[in-house]
Amino acid sequence: MKILINCVNLLSGLQGAGGAGSYVYFLIIELAKLETVRVLIKPSNFLRFQKIKNLEVVPLLANNIEQMQEHFLWADIYFCPLNELVPCYLDTKIPVVSTIHDLQHEVYPHYFKNGVYESRRTYYGYAISRANAIITVSNNEKNLLQRIYNKKDVYVTYHSGYLADKFVGEAEKNKISQFRVPEYPYIIYPAIPWRHKNHYRLVEALWLLKQSHPAMKDLKLILTGAQHSLSSSSLENLISDLQIQDSIEMKGFVSNLELAALIKNANLMVFPSLYEGFGIPILDAMKLGTPVLANALPAIIEIAGDSISYLQNPLDSKQIAQDIHTLLNDKGKCLSLVELAYQQGSKYSSIETAKSTISAFSKVIEQFQKSIVKLDYINVKDVPEHRSQIKSKRISLIFDFTRSEFDESQFIQYIDKLALHWQDLVKVVAILPVDKKITLSEVYDHIVLKVYSDSKNQSYYHNSFNYLFDAVIDTKYVMYCELGCMLKYQQKIDLVEGVTIMDTFSHFDAIIFTEKVKFPTETLPLSNETLLKEYDYWKSKRLSFFNLTILRTDRQDGDYHIGQYKFLSKFLSESVYLKYPII
Repeated sequence: MKILINCVNLLSGLQGAGGAGSYVYFLIIELAKLETVRVLIKPSNFLRFQKIKNLEVVPLLANNIEQMQEHFLWADIYFCPLNELVPCYLDTKIPVVSTIHDLQHEVYPHYFKNGVYESRRTYYGYAISRANAIITVSNNEKNLLQRIYNKKDVYVTYHSGYLADKFVGEAEKNKISQFRVPEYPYIIYPAIPWRHKNHYRLVEALWLLKQSHPAMKDLKLILTGAQHSLSSSSLENLISDLQIQDSIEMKGFVSNLELAALIKNANLMVFPSLYEGFGIPILDAMKLGTPVLANALPAIIEIAGDSISYLQNPLDSKQIAQDIHTLLNDKGKCLSLVELAYQQGSKYSSIETAKSTISAFSKVIEQFQKSIVKLDYINVKDVPEHRSQIKSKRISLIFDFTRSEFDESQFIQYIDKLALHWQDLVKVVAILPVDKKITLSEVYDHIVLKVYSDSKNQSYYHNSFNYLFDAVIDTKYVMYCELGCMLKYQQKIDLVEGVTIMDTFSHFDAIIFTEKVKFPTETLPLSNETLLKEYDYWKSKRLSFFNLTILRTDRQDGDYHIGQYKFLSKFLSESVYLKYPII
C-alpha cells in the first residue's frame, strides 16, 4: 500500500503541536515499517522526519495543488492527520482520509474566540464532508461525529503513550533515571495552557491546599507545555495575585527526555482538563508508573477505566484541593493504581495505532474501488450547531458573595425558584469568598458554578473577572448581581422579559433594571462634560454601575469586561441601552 501523508501544516513542538503532533510523528515511524509511505512536510520539519527509516520525505513550502499532482498519481490513499483536508479542490481518483482528533469547538464554542469557532466549523466541516472516511481517537468522538455530521464511515484508532513508548528499552530507562529532576515533592500537569485545560482552577487549588493543609507547604506544581494563540490570558496574573510563584514552576516546552523524567518522578499527575478526545499524557503517566487524578470525561474513562482516580468536581477549586490531598495521603491506593495502570496501559502502543490505521485504510480502499458513488453528501452549511441540539442556557447570573454579608438560606430559596421556573434560561455563577465556607448542599453543584475570590485582594478579585469572561461564561447574555440587591428585587425583575427584549432589539447593548425610572427609557451615549462627570462618579465603583444589568457576553472577554475602567468608559460613551423599571 502506498500512503501519501500531508504534514505541511504540522507545527513544531515549540509552536504548540501538542498531542496531535506526537500522534503524527510516532504514527509515521510505525507506518513506515509496515507500508510504503511518502510524507509532504515543511522545510522546517524536514530534518526531523528525514531521520525516520524507510520514509520518503518531500519538502513543500505550501499546500500547492499543482506541485502535489504527481504525488496523488503515485499514491493508493491520501491521508491528512491534522484536523483538516488540504489542499481544497481534491479530485476523486484516490480515496481520502482525514483524522479529526476532537470536536471540542462544537461542545465548548466559547473557548474559541475572535472567529476561531467559525473557522473551525468551516474547515473541519469540509474535511468531514469531503473525506471518504474519518479516523478519530475514541468512541466518544466517533459518536459525536456521527451525531452532529451524520458521517457514516468513521474509524477509531486509539493513541498510545508515545512518550512512554519512546523510553521502553533499558538504555532509555537509564537516561530517565539519570536525568536530574527536582528533589522536592511535586505534582505535574503537562498541557498547553488552552482555556479548556483548566489550569486556573488547578493553580487556585494548590493555593487553597496549602492554606488548609500546612503539611503540604513543600508541595509544588510543575506545568509544562508551549504557549499557544488560544492560551488563557489569566494564569500568570493569578499566580502573581496569590503570591505562589515559589510553589509553581512553569517550564513551558521541554524535551521528551525531561518530560518523561518529570512525569515518572512526580508524586501525582493531576489532569483537570474539561475536554479531551483521548488524553495522551494520562497514558504516558500510566505507563511510566505515576498515579493519575483526572477529570471523569467520557474519553478518559473509555481509555483508563478504573486504573486512575477521578476528580469529584473539576469546576470547584476547593474540591480539587481536597481530592489531591486525599489521594496523596493514601499511599496504598496510589500503589494499587500504579499496578492497575501498568496493565491497562499495556493495551495501547504505537504499533497498534499503526496497525489499526492500516486496517482502516484497507477497508476504505476496498470500498472506494467497489463503490460507484464515491462520497456521501453532507451539506456542511446546514449542519446545526451542537449547542442548538441541546438545551442551552441563555443568561448567566453572576452572584458576588465577596462584597457583602448574605443570608444563605434566602439565597438557596432563590436558587430553588430559578431551578423551578427558569431552569432552561438561567445559569448561576457564584463568586465565593475563599476564607468562608458556603455550605450549599451537593444538590446545587449542578446549578451553581463556583468561582473563588477575595474582594480584599483587589488584584485577585479583578483577575477572577478576567477568568470569568475568558473561560467560564458561555451564555449569550450575562448579568452581574450584588447579592443583596438581587434577593431584594427578585420578585420585581423579569429575566424572561429582559432576555426577550435583548433578543428582539439588537441595537441595545444592555438593559439596566433600576428604580430610577417609572417606564422603559432608552438611554443614548454620553459626551463631553456629562460623560466625564458620570465616569468620574462611577469609576471607583464600576461593578456597582453594572449591578442588575443584562449585557451581551460577546462584547466582553478576558481583557475587556465590566470590572475594568476602559469597559465603563466605552460603555458610557458608545452604548445604547434600556433602563427598565423595578416596580
